[in-house]
Amino acid sequence: MPKVRKVARRKKFRHTVNRKKLNRKKKRLPNIPCEAIKEAWDSTRSVNVNLRQMGLSSDPNVALGLPNSKKKLAEARQFNLEEKVPKKKKSAPVEDPFPKLAIAERLERESKERKRKTLRLSTMQVDKCAYYIEKYGNDYKAMTRDKMNYDQNTWKQLRAQIKKFMECKEQWDEYWKSRDMEAPERTVVKEAMEDSD
Repeated sequence: MPKVRKVARRKKFRHTVNRKKLNRKKKRLPNIPCEAIKEAWDSTRSVNVNLRQMGLSSDPNVALGLPNSKKKLAEARQFNLEEKVPKKKKSAPVEDPFPKLAIAERLERESKERKRKTLRLSTMQVDKCAYYIEKYGNDYKAMTRDKMNYDQNTWKQLRAQIKKFMECKEQWDEYWKSRDMEAPERTVVKEAMEDSD
């Protein structure tokens, strides 16, 4: 009877692997993009303990306490039998459970701050839109027949591209400054675009 290859392969020792390097890599601090967490991270403690001390949770299901129908049924049965015995949860003792609560508050503050949406088009897209606006103005049907429309975009696609160009305030203003003209209000241009439909 033939042997299973995977089993035989598992028994071989790989001499080319540097175990010392692998262990060092395992112990290395993970790449944490958040500065607040990075500063408060204690490399001697586990991930769960670190997060618990910061007032964060490693498992969102435990933190939010989603309703569990099985638990509710079990509680209802116990209530009916009037043998309610409180269960003790096993958890590792931590000296001060939340010494770094300021981090959780700081993260909440940062998440509540409104992030500005920065939309930028590539220079090729800007040049193309500028070319169409200069040559045709608001005539999108003529834009579709232009030789520069090598993607064969429909007039609605071209209109959407130009609308997006107008929404990029910095690039829109740069375009008009390069033409030595004052940029028209984008609302006026959008109304003209809607009239051309």
